[in-house]
Amino acid sequence: MIEKYKVSGMTCAGCASVVNKLLSKVESVKNVQVDLSQKEVALETDEPLRLEVLSNALKSSPYEIGSGA
Repeated sequence: MIEKYKVSGMTCAGCASVVNKLLSKVESVKNVQVDLSQKEVALETDEPLRLEVLSNALKSSPYEIGSGA
């Protein structure tokens, strides 16, 4: 299943790389695709993820994830 989320705070390829790296570490995430121009991520997962889990994955960074992509 693929879920899309908005990510605020991304301004460059380096930002996108950090977001990709952090979200790739979330259990059950198989693939992460970051769309910097749309400020979105598409996550391929085995099961639905709670937004809280994804937010926690980014808590050490300046980026915030939200639903609605």
